[in-house]
Amino acid sequence: GCSCASHAECAAGYECVQSQCVALVGDDCTDSPVSISASGTFYGSTVKHTNTYNGGSGSLDCMSSGGLSNTEDRDVVYEVVIPANGYATIWVDTFGTQDVLLYAATGCPINNGNCNNLGEQRTSDNDRERLDIYSASGGTYYVVLDADNNSAGFDFRMDVTIGSGGSVGREGPIVQIG
Repeated sequence: GCSCASHAECAAGYECVQSQCVALVGDDCTDSPVSISASGTFYGSTVKHTNTYNGGSGSLDCMSSGGLSNTEDRDVVYEVVIPANGYATIWVDTFGTQDVLLYAATGCPINNGNCNNLGEQRTSDNDRERLDIYSASGGTYYVVLDADNNSAGFDFRMDVTIGSGGSVGREGPIVQIG
């Protein structure tokens, strides 16, 4: 990417995050989401995206299971590939700008039949959240980054650790899949 000061300075298909133009990620699970199969750090933004998924009176009951009734912000989706008897630990940081919410689904399109419980760790540091996914069978999971209000979107850094065997810390809620 190139350096930038605003989203308008990036070419089509890119957005400005932390002064760098980065490729847009999927607006929903059918819109070519970035596939992650190895640990790494990923930067993105929801500014050029739409509000696809809603909890509460919206479309997904799994999003309101944690007591949230308003997930009406712009959202993005990543595919996360987990090995059999493996796990993914996902930390999302919004640089102090937004209380991000994380959800996991086992299929696409994402619906009430495959969306797995609220995966947000309610920390005192609301702009940094964690999701742990354990998978006995392994496979592709869809992780939704959303927020609890209707804003113009937010920039984020996502740190992903994917592994097999062992386990990750028990600090946050665990989404047990498979």
